[in-house]
Amino acid sequence: GNASSCLTYITTMFEETPEEDFDFPLPPIPKFLILDLTIVSGMDTSAVDVFAEIIAICKANQCVVFMAGLSPNLKSILYHGGVKQDFGRTRYFPDLESALGKAEDSLLVSIAKLEEHDLHEASIRTRKRLMTEDDTGFLHALRQIDEQHEVEFADGLAALQKLTTVVELKKDDVLFENVENESDRGLFFIEHGAMKVERDSSYSMTRGSTSSLKRKMVFDDGGSISQWKARTGTIGREGALQKGVSGQHDRSGHNFRLGRIGPGWVVGTIEGCTGMPNSGVHIAITACRLHHIPYKVIREVEKKDPALILHLYKMLSHLMARRQQGTIDQISQLHSIMTSTAPTKPVSRATMAALQNAMKYH
Repeated sequence: GNASSCLTYITTMFEETPEEDFDFPLPPIPKFLILDLTIVSGMDTSAVDVFAEIIAICKANQCVVFMAGLSPNLKSILYHGGVKQDFGRTRYFPDLESALGKAEDSLLVSIAKLEEHDLHEASIRTRKRLMTEDDTGFLHALRQIDEQHEVEFADGLAALQKLTTVVELKKDDVLFENVENESDRGLFFIEHGAMKVERDSSYSMTRGSTSSLKRKMVFDDGGSISQWKARTGTIGREGALQKGVSGQHDRSGHNFRLGRIGPGWVVGTIEGCTGMPNSGVHIAITACRLHHIPYKVIREVEKKDPALILHLYKMLSHLMARRQQGTIDQISQLHSIMTSTAPTKPVSRATMAALQNAMKYH
C-alpha cells in the first residue's frame, strides 16, 4: 500500500502540463529521484514490482533513481525481483546524505556547468597574472569578498599580499588533511575554484567515531551500557581521548556535508577568530587556487601593525555572521518542512507552482 502511494505521487512529478496556461513557472521535472529506505525492514513481490515501475517511469523521463539505506536483505529481494543497480539510471547508497551529495554534485556539473565555469575563470586569472608582475591573485580574492558581501575591505587588506603563499589543489585534493605543522594552519583566501566541507556524522562526545579515534571503547557485554557509570575515570579518559584527536578524520567513515564554499569566502575563519580547531574536512570539487596566511604570521603582524589585523578581524567577523545567518535560514526552512502537515493526496506540479507563487507574495 505504501509503495503504491509512492508510485502515485512520483507519477505527478512528470506530468506534462503546458506552461503557457500559467502566469508563473512550473517546478522543473526532476533529474534525480532519491528514495530513503533506511527504516524499511522488508517488502513483498508487489512492492518490488512497484519500484520497478517507478524506475521505468524515471528512466523514460531521463531521471536517475538513487536508493539510500538499503539493507543486504532488501538488496537481495530487489535483485531477485528484477530491480538491479546499473550505475546509469539506478544506484544504491549507504545513506541519504551520500545520495544527496552525489545528486547535488551531478547537478552542478551537468546543469550549472560548475567545472567548465571554474576552468574558464582559472584561465582568465592565469592570463592576467602573467600580464602583471605584482598580481598574485590575492587582491582579486579580496575584491570578490567585497562584491559578494557588499563590503569594502580589499584596499585596507592589500598590505597582507606580501605575507601570503599560494596553495593550488587539484580536484578531490584535501586541504591539509593531516595537519601536524603549526605553520600549515591559517587562513585561506579562495581566488577561484569550489570546495566542499564534510564532517564525520558520528564524531561527537556521545557517539565516538571509530574512524576518528585512535582506539575505540570496548564493551565486554555485547554493547550494553548497564555496567557503566557516568562519572568514572574511564568515561573521563574516553572524553579526553576524543578531544585530543580533534580534527583527525578518516574519509572512509560516514561523512556528511556541511556546506560548499568558493570565491568570496575564507577557509579558517572560525579557528582564526575563536581558536577552536576546525573539525571539517575541506575537499576540492574543482581545481582551486588559494592564498595562505598562517595564524603565526598574523600574530606577529598584530604586534607591529595592530590596525591592519583589526581590519582583517572585522572582515572575518562579517563573513562568520553571514554564514551564521545562512545556517539559521536553513534550519528555519528544515523546521517548517518537518512540522508541516503531509498532504493526503499527491500535489501536482501546477498546484505546487501556485503555492510557491502565493508564498512569494506573502
